[in-house]
Amino acid sequence: MRNFCASSACGGAEPEIRRPVPGQWPVAVERAGEGRCDYERVVLVTIDTLRADHVSCYGYPRQTTPFLHSMAARGVRVSRAIAAASHTAPSHATMLTGLVPAVHGVLRNGAELDPAAVDLAELFAGAGFESAAVLNVRFLSAIAGSFGHVEVRAAGREKRGASGADVVDAAIAWLENVRKRERFFLWVHLYDVHEWQAAVRVHGDDPAPIWSGATPVGFEPRVAELHGLPPPEPGKPWAVQWDAKQSREPTGFWRPERYPSCIDAYDERILFVDR
Repeated sequence: MRNFCASSACGGAEPEIRRPVPGQWPVAVERAGEGRCDYERVVLVTIDTLRADHVSCYGYPRQTTPFLHSMAARGVRVSRAIAAASHTAPSHATMLTGLVPAVHGVLRNGAELDPAAVDLAELFAGAGFESAAVLNVRFLSAIAGSFGHVEVRAAGREKRGASGADVVDAAIAWLENVRKRERFFLWVHLYDVHEWQAAVRVHGDDPAPIWSGATPVGFEPRVAELHGLPPPEPGKPWAVQWDAKQSREPTGFWRPERYPSCIDAYDERILFVDR
């Protein structure tokens, strides 16, 4: 990719600034020639709201991601990555275009990616790949216009029943029944981790554990450190004082002693997605 916004001049001269033409995508893609392609199938899986420090292969004490851990062991694990935005659509638009939100223009959830955008789906299509996006939230379809097939299994407030299992089933159905080419680029988006609060609501004051896995000794102080919180006092309940004035929940729902169940619900959602 070559950015059209600025080009450097030689000999110490001031760089020439080129402003993007209105309506023209500010990045051009130049193919180097008919090189050999060493891969035929590309699958991009994005897990919404997943903290790296709750992933096993990044040193999290609980085994939340055994499958991702196995992939990291036989593949490549990136040790430093920064999200371009805290919102879902702008961050995913950056992944698809390689540009920051201020350039690709998707600044909020629900915003549309410019139809003239040069994104991964278009690049793969130009190389003869079939493309599909199977999404867990409806608003991401606004940035998936370049994909040949777009399917939504809505979660969150849009449709409570859909989960990552529904998305994966739909992706497998596309692979087995709809796909026509051997070469393909498939984007699968999973939203389950984002919905950890729903698990806390459903659990309520049930004494049964939310987290189904093992918890190592010394877990609570380690998690407190990760979250920038004071360590729990020995022999006392782990209680975190937090400000939940903006919460939609009934008064008293986010009690200090409920914090551990929030961690458990979050970790259990991660484990579900990993499975």
